[in-house]
Amino acid sequence: MSDDDLTWAVKASTAQIALRWMVLQWEPHRFDRSSDPLELQIVNFSADALAEMCAAYPTLRNAPEELRWLTYFKGLISADTHPRDQMLTAIDAVRRRQADPTVKLSTKSVLEQEKRGTIRNQSHSASGCFSGHRTGFEQGQ
Repeated sequence: MSDDDLTWAVKASTAQIALRWMVLQWEPHRFDRSSDPLELQIVNFSADALAEMCAAYPTLRNAPEELRWLTYFKGLISADTHPRDQMLTAIDAVRRRQADPTVKLSTKSVLEQEKRGTIRNQSHSASGCFSGHRTGFEQGQ
């Protein structure tokens, strides 16, 4: 994999993620999740988005997992669907959860999610793009 190939894949993936996130935010859904905290929406969207990113750009399969996540986050920011500070705060919460799965969401968010059953259990291993690491959100905390 050349640096040019990787750079191109990151740029293209960022655009792909941004587009998919915009569509997700503005498309009417059978199961409206817009009331979910933004960080939960980001985590729930991540498995499919990262899997598609690696399928479309196989160069990213061999890239460090952190680069894939940074590309994903850059796409979310580029979509400009939420105020920048709100998006950065939500991304920071997701990153903290990745680094330490014992970090909790606010008590209110956790109670609301448990009540509604909105925490999705996602398996990253099937995509071939993940190391098998799962965030605390995905572990059904």
